[in-house]
Amino acid sequence: MTDTFRAPYPFVSSEGAELYSDPVSTWEQLLADIASAREELLVENFILRPGLACDAIVDSMARAATNGADVKLMVDAFGSSTLDTSTQDRLHSAGIELQIYNPYKLRDFFGRRAAALPRTHRRLIFIDGHTAWVGGMAFDDQWWPDSEHPTARDSMLRLKGDVVSNLRDCFDRLWKGVGSGPRLRQTPSPDEEQLRALPQYAYRRPNYRRALHYNLHAAKSRVWIAVPYFIPGPRLLADLRIVALRGIDLRFLFPGQITDHPTVRLAARRYYGRLLRAGARIWEYQPAFMHSKLSIFDHNRLLVGSSNLDRWSLFINNELTVEACSARLVSEATKQLTEDFKQSKEVTLLDWKARPWRHRAMERLFGRFDKLF
Repeated sequence: MTDTFRAPYPFVSSEGAELYSDPVSTWEQLLADIASAREELLVENFILRPGLACDAIVDSMARAATNGADVKLMVDAFGSSTLDTSTQDRLHSAGIELQIYNPYKLRDFFGRRAAALPRTHRRLIFIDGHTAWVGGMAFDDQWWPDSEHPTARDSMLRLKGDVVSNLRDCFDRLWKGVGSGPRLRQTPSPDEEQLRALPQYAYRRPNYRRALHYNLHAAKSRVWIAVPYFIPGPRLLADLRIVALRGIDLRFLFPGQITDHPTVRLAARRYYGRLLRAGARIWEYQPAFMHSKLSIFDHNRLLVGSSNLDRWSLFINNELTVEACSARLVSEATKQLTEDFKQSKEVTLLDWKARPWRHRAMERLFGRFDKLF
């Protein structure tokens, strides 16, 4: 590729970047990194809910504070609405500064750009200026390996190098209430083994959306997309169909029956027919809730982060994604998705046409409300 779109941060080396998907190793490394902080620990997540995962995160942050680190935690008012006073007291007692993003009242839901709608859907952990994490994992027992229910399938990137300072800037801007990124700049096309941070701010420049469409148009051989919530707008649906009609290997991995939003899944299934007829292939993950937000383009392009393919992520929420040009990371992601496909049920066009009438009725019903998603 000889050109690239304008974005807030340049491509930098991807040396040291690691893709994590196994929940046990992810939590072990993440908690160890958090507890090791000595100078500064910044943590941001859409969801922090009381339970085993919450306790583990709070304990690790408290250890970092004991080490002398300046610890800041930002969680979303909606996603973390069940955060109880006892947990907040523990954070305060440990010297951890807590900020609740965008608390809302009933009147905030009204107006052309309702003040209550933008959320911080980002997942970001920054440790001492040398390590950062980005991805889709939430601090909730649904993601905890030892919970009673099947552990959610997710993807996280552990990052080193120059991108870490860019991610700190992403955190600082939202923490300080700036609500927008630095000025966009035209950067050279990436060399092999480079990546960059792509923040998307509420109602602001659509950096993730641009990256997605750019890579869809540039793809030559394959596009594999794993995403839990899929309510594409007309342009995105058209671009995806064009990819399939060009003969590119277009595959989707969606949640199966195990999902935290059954109505969103039903609304998403309304789009299966148009994708399958264009030549796409669709799998639904069976063992647990599939929550990865991971896209592969050809053999060397990758998007990993917090963004779904729905109107909330593409237009309203604060999101954070990493775009990588890395055959190494793509190889790791390919192995992950290949294993996921083996544990999934493929939905063929024949299956789709033969689905029961009650499924069709439910998809049509909830599809009428897809603009809410």
